[in-house]
Amino acid sequence: MAVPKPRYALFCDEAGGPADAWRSLAVVSGPLDRLLSLEQDLRQALELSGLDEMKWTNLRKRPAGLRAAGLALELATAAAKKGGVRFQLWCWEPKSQPKAWLKLSEPDRMHAVYAKLLPRAARTWRRGRWLLLPDERTGVDWKGLQKGIARDWKRAGAKVGGLYPVDSRKWALVQCCDLLAGLLRHSFEEGRDPDGPGGAAHRNRNSLLQSLLHMSHARKLGLGARYGLHGKGKQFSALRVKRWV
Repeated sequence: MAVPKPRYALFCDEAGGPADAWRSLAVVSGPLDRLLSLEQDLRQALELSGLDEMKWTNLRKRPAGLRAAGLALELATAAAKKGGVRFQLWCWEPKSQPKAWLKLSEPDRMHAVYAKLLPRAARTWRRGRWLLLPDERTGVDWKGLQKGIARDWKRAGAKVGGLYPVDSRKWALVQCCDLLAGLLRHSFEEGRDPDGPGGAAHRNRNSLLQSLLHMSHARKLGLGARYGLHGKGKQFSALRVKRWV
């Protein structure tokens, strides 16, 4: 008997680590054909910029990387405006979490993050079969995660057809999530002396953040940055998770 093809797909990546003041996760979801079309557009943007990969940690001074990031934001917000895909971003502050959360191992913390947030990404879509494609992350029990979120996924009216961690170098959509997760985390970080060490990189990242906000305003996506990047738009949202337990 033939296995049904997935109707939807989800790509995601996170920014920050256990020692950082802020951490974040970005998810892009939608019909598989729409996402593959956006993947092709993002890949072309990388080629035009002369890059094979765009990483948030490398977006400092290289013109090619900054150009690729700007094009990726343009394509992402345009796709959100069109309505074919959705971007959902979440940010949290580790030090404000309860002691029970802080006592968890790093893999267990991220397991809890994925288990809670990935099903949320499916709730506003129609029923269907899903393909989950997160960035590879060492230590996470992906098979256990797929089994553990089955009930929440069912409540969302969806079925997980497969969860396959992927190499970000091969998927521009994962790189786009990395960029958005980095911008969200950056928007909550404390200000830095623009003339001090790392000031140029900070200014370049601020410029990308402002570009995202301008694109959001022009396309009525509902993002703002008064207290860190935030917004509850249907196609593009950025929210803060105050407590995990």
